[in-house]
Amino acid sequence: MRVRGGAVGPARRPPLHRGSKPVPLLGFITRSRYHAMGVSFLSLSVPAFGMLFSLAIIGLATLLHGVKEGIGVGVGTVLLAFLSLSFISQQWVTFHIPWHLSLIFTVVVACGALRIGISWGNLLAGATALAGIGIAVIHLQIPDSAEHRNQALFRDLPLMELPDLGASQGPKTFDDPNDPDANDANAVMPIDLGSSPLVGIFMATFVILLFVTMCLARYAQAVLMNPGGFGREFRALDLGRRFTIVTLALLSVTFVSSVSSSDPKSGIFQDLFILAASVYIVQGIALAHALVKRYRLQGTWLFLMYTGIFLGPFLLPGLALLIHLALLLAGFSDTWMNYRARLTHRTPGDDEDR
Repeated sequence: MRVRGGAVGPARRPPLHRGSKPVPLLGFITRSRYHAMGVSFLSLSVPAFGMLFSLAIIGLATLLHGVKEGIGVGVGTVLLAFLSLSFISQQWVTFHIPWHLSLIFTVVVACGALRIGISWGNLLAGATALAGIGIAVIHLQIPDSAEHRNQALFRDLPLMELPDLGASQGPKTFDDPNDPDANDANAVMPIDLGSSPLVGIFMATFVILLFVTMCLARYAQAVLMNPGGFGREFRALDLGRRFTIVTLALLSVTFVSSVSSSDPKSGIFQDLFILAASVYIVQGIALAHALVKRYRLQGTWLFLMYTGIFLGPFLLPGLALLIHLALLLAGFSDTWMNYRARLTHRTPGDDEDR
């Protein structure tokens, strides 16, 4: 037996469960590499979340058995997908297989780092730093306006349209001509994504999806081997003051350069700000969990928070913006005030997971 990343890592197989409730699905997945490969492949068929579940299974294999096992499960999943999809669309396989392999490599490396004991805060900070470097490289390679950059990178992304019961237009792309009925009162007004900071949105989404995948894998490992361990780790997430200082310095420099530029849209300030805001919102969420745990509040508060985060932009955009801003400020100030340490000294708490 070996101890890795704060949890007991078996040399061959993990136990099916350690608690009062069995976990048959996780037990089936961890029975062998081939079981993990099969479930990971079948997860790809789940609408919307299939890729996330598949990568989480690969991350779980990495956490339990190491990087070699994670690579084996990941490559096996890709081979199964290639064999099944090559009969459907060769173009789909050619485009998605390399992308899937890159995602698998990223998840395996991240979960391997988590396995050897690197903290969640350092992992999130490192992923954010790499995403920031990617944003800088893109801006250096395509040093033009945001619209030109987005057309080069997201040419096939359809334009979003505001709902209108009196219009029946289909989705548009960047290559479509202007709508001849733009002056019509019943025409749909498209949201011009060409001038939006899509590079920053894409990088921030990539970091958040990587983080969510790791959370799912770590939670499954905790259910199998260390009940309550994931909750304690997540509530302690902290990006650190040094990362915050570097972030502030970079944002200040890019903001000054964007203001002094003849074309503000060509700067990278918006992209970097979106990336930085997303990770500090994550720390704000961890702080919210710690507050609910410390004061033993009802889980309804967390439900309302997540509802505002994910559904708020579609239902009440103004309220959702306030929730995101509050979490951003809470996470950012927590790196300096260390609220959770203050709460620990003031109010005793237990170690139960929420």
